[in-house]
Amino acid sequence: MKSNIQDALENRLSVNSYLWPKNIDPYEFIEAILKAGIKNIGLHTDFIEEYGVNKLKQELSLNKINVTSINSVGYFTDNFYFKQHDKIFNYAKILKPDVVCVISGGILGGPNPISSEYNFENKNLNIEKIRKESLSQLLYLFNKAQELNLTLGLEPIGSWEILKKGHFNSISSCLNLVKKIQT
Repeated sequence: MKSNIQDALENRLSVNSYLWPKNIDPYEFIEAILKAGIKNIGLHTDFIEEYGVNKLKQELSLNKINVTSINSVGYFTDNFYFKQHDKIFNYAKILKPDVVCVISGGILGGPNPISSEYNFENKNLNIEKIRKESLSQLLYLFNKAQELNLTLGLEPIGSWEILKKGHFNSISSCLNLVKKIQT
């Protein structure tokens, strides 16, 4: 019988490539994961592109490393980032993650709006309206993912990131959205 620590390393613990320092070759990150005995990895697009998707697939297969997630699609409030889903879904078809993470996008746009966009004079923010508008885009991604046999995971983003990263900020807000889809 495996020890609890060994079981956690092989079956439960996943380390995300967001931890990879950009000044270090991505191969060294994979090597460090292997040395630690970790068999699961989450990936983000910069890491995939730096490594090369086909080369990365070979390396992960060779070392029996499971891809638990790929980050991220969605960003419903920003047309540029929303349109990146095709590229990320293509990576997912090759790397076969357990889930592709969906991040909703901030109420003022994509992941990196400039600080001058935070001018609230004479503006009212209607979060419910923005969430309703996101529903059709989320349904589109669900349908696209289903065609490709991919699983999506809707990631709630901390409320401190509501302006630029995510307008679904709790598990209950994500569950309410999913319930709306099911009806």
